Amino acid sequence: MAIENLRTAFAHIESEVSGPWSRLNARMEGDTLRFYTGTRYLQQSRWAIRTVGFLLIVASICLLWIHPYFVSLAAPGLLIFLFAPGYVRPTLLLEIDMERNLLTTVQPTVGPGNTVPLEQVRSIRGAYDTKGWDAFSTIQAVLEEETAVPILMFFGTDEPLAADACRLLGLLLDCPATYAGPFGHTTTCYTPS
Repeated sequence: MAIENLRTAFAHIESEVSGPWSRLNARMEGDTLRFYTGTRYLQQSRWAIRTVGFLLIVASICLLWIHPYFVSLAAPGLLIFLFAPGYVRPTLLLEIDMERNLLTTVQPTVGPGNTVPLEQVRSIRGAYDTKGWDAFSTIQAVLEEETAVPILMFFGTDEPLAADACRLLGLLLDCPATYAGPFGHTTTCYTPS
């Protein structure tokens, strides 16, 4: 894939991946395109942390009648509520080196530093899966010889985030992209024109 094609494709998705409510954020840094967790995802994480802190405070108040030592839950709850959301930062998810036409994985769960030549990518395939009680979505690059290489992994049940990643990568690389949800329903995220 030519560098100019990638730059043109990025220009099409740039407003979508840099908006205030985007699930994914992408930035061009020199000749490298980097994907990060987006503002919407970060806000959801911060609210979840604040909820945990608030619930600890409420539990300490509700359990006071059982034993006065339960008031000790209020201090960690307050600390979590006030300070823990400040530690939630954007996470680097994936890099595309436009100079060398390589996609590089950076997440420890999929093997950091693995590279995939962009010209070998035939499609993007995402799938929801579980292991025990843990839910996750894996995004794979399907290569010429039908080898599937994991390039991204999202933990939890945020399927729209995984489907967005499939669609944006499909659009950027101009290849078909699909996402298989938890009940076997496969969604076509992007079809090249």
